[in-house]
Amino acid sequence: MSEIADRLGDRLHVFSDSATMPSHRSLNATLDWNYELLSASEQALFRRLAVFAGGFTLDAAQALWPEETLTVLGALVDKSVVMAEQYGAGSRYRLLETVRAYAAERLARTVPEEEAQARDAHAAYFLRLVRAGDRHEDGPEDQDRFDRFAGEHDNLRAAMSWVSARPSGDTDPRFVLALRRYFDRRDHHQGSRGA
Repeated sequence: MSEIADRLGDRLHVFSDSATMPSHRSLNATLDWNYELLSASEQALFRRLAVFAGGFTLDAAQALWPEETLTVLGALVDKSVVMAEQYGAGSRYRLLETVRAYAAERLARTVPEEEAQARDAHAAYFLRLVRAGDRHEDGPEDQDRFDRFAGEHDNLRAAMSWVSARPSGDTDPRFVLALRRYFDRRDHHQGSRGA
């Protein structure tokens, strides 16, 4: 298990370590070359998409980049930078994990405060999503709602981690409370399914 964790950790350091193996330098050079071919809008959205864990929807991407999201995201899909997959009646998008690590590194060093703004927008989007679901009482459609949230589980955890890492005065207690209720209900629903 520790070997897997070590290798995953190594993958995330590929882009910042100047003493990497030639194959890592080659991968970095390829990603740099592809990144430079993107327009300024495509580069900005690409960097910000690194905050998503486990994929995202078009609505979620629009929370990070409201201007021309459909056009810019479509261009990233056409250029095979972002992967699109059918998910229920709609589409879900994702970055390959190595590409996501590269985007995260770019996000952290390109524009001061861009990472915090992207992570704040990500957390705010998922706060709205969870609070909208939290307004409903348990009922027959409750399982459908939790099934929809299951696709966002990694994003909800990432948002919770971001919000939890802030100084206590910066943390929105509504978000923490709504997420806590979601995870409690999720555990309840999973327990009742297994029974």
